[in-house]
Amino acid sequence: MNTLLSLAIIIIGLLQIIDVLPILIRQIFLSIDTKRFDSFSNNLDKSSYVVPVLKLLIGFLLISNYKLIIKWINNTSETKDKLELNE
Repeated sequence: MNTLLSLAIIIIGLLQIIDVLPILIRQIFLSIDTKRFDSFSNNLDKSSYVVPVLKLLIGFLLISNYKLIIKWINNTSETKDKLELNE
């Protein structure tokens, strides 16, 4: 059960990173092109970086902390099982 959960969490994290990485790279290249060709434009939209960076961060956190996530899932399911037995 734990190996299945760890595999699922790692796959979800990897898919999150794979999904958002091209978008973030495209935004960076567009920003570089805009700065290079239009040197008078200082009002670049930095808000377009927020969501991809957050998604990338969530993907990395899922992969790096999968053991803590599994432990939390197991603890919450055990607590739920104990509450159901007490009723």
